[in-house]
Amino acid sequence: MPDLVHLGVDALARSGGLPGSTMIPAEQALLSSLALKLWSIERNSHVMSLVADEGLALFSGLNAFPKKSFLSEYSSRIEPSKQRNWSVPGTTRCRRGSVRCQFLQPGFPLGPYFGDHPVVERHFVTMRSRRQPSVLVFMAQDAQGRAFCYSNADLRKGEEADEVLRFVEFWNHHHGEKPRHLVFDSKLTTYANLGKLDDQGILFMTLRRRFPKLLKEVADLRLRVEEGGVGCADQEIPHTTGF
Repeated sequence: MPDLVHLGVDALARSGGLPGSTMIPAEQALLSSLALKLWSIERNSHVMSLVADEGLALFSGLNAFPKKSFLSEYSSRIEPSKQRNWSVPGTTRCRRGSVRCQFLQPGFPLGPYFGDHPVVERHFVTMRSRRQPSVLVFMAQDAQGRAFCYSNADLRKGEEADEVLRFVEFWNHHHGEKPRHLVFDSKLTTYANLGKLDDQGILFMTLRRRFPKLLKEVADLRLRVEEGGVGCADQEIPHTTGF
């Protein structure tokens, strides 16, 4: 609750143009969605059992919690532009507080989809170890404050490699400066795009799984450097090495 007061959720909802109605204004609609997220770690697919909960209604500033029909319609009315209109001022206010946004962690979490929509593509979902219909989402998180600073779920196969460049453009446009440091998985983008990040003076670090062969290469290289037989400038580090 103190964080919500500090962020000024009411002003963010109005300035971001979030949807609402006469009975449920934009601020109360946003708080209702947050209430379901903050209620527990479980996914609340059936909210009708919570409609009569007085605590959730009080949290949302309503005399009764919204029903399933309103919440479903609300989520469909939030376009990416509206989401960014209210998330950018929110991130700016967080930066004045505990969120520094100096080290940013972009990534591609997958949201499994269990409907029958023909447009949804199939991706490999790690937590299920299989390919299934899922929504590809790009998210950037502040490594220190753990706040999400950017998200985009409107991605198709073949577009994911350039999303980190679009994120840099977005950050520079709204905050007047490029991201200082980026930390992301080695498969997030291509070597060509890594070169573009380097040309813009953005420091980045790529991470990859530490396979036994990779660890052995790094250990052998370190041993040779410590023994003085090979200088760092003379040794070509394999492309497979990640730190």
